[in-house]
Amino acid sequence: MGKPRGGWFSEWRAAVSPLSIRRIDRLGSVDGARASHVDTAFARLRTSRTNWTNWTNWTNWTSTTPTSPAAVH
Repeated sequence: MGKPRGGWFSEWRAAVSPLSIRRIDRLGSVDGARASHVDTAFARLRTSRTNWTNWTNWTNWTSTTPTSPAAVH
């Protein structure tokens, strides 16, 4: 099959696809390179989800904090 083309999104799609995961389980170490791509994709997905959560928490906090004189009064 080779390396997934298209960078991050292709890796993420390969990781999410149950068929890809099943194929890796069946082939085992023969398809170790593809398995490592899936591991990388899941790691990136976890990182981006954490970053997104931190960002939304920060924006929620700042949006409820009075910043303008009108909001203070």
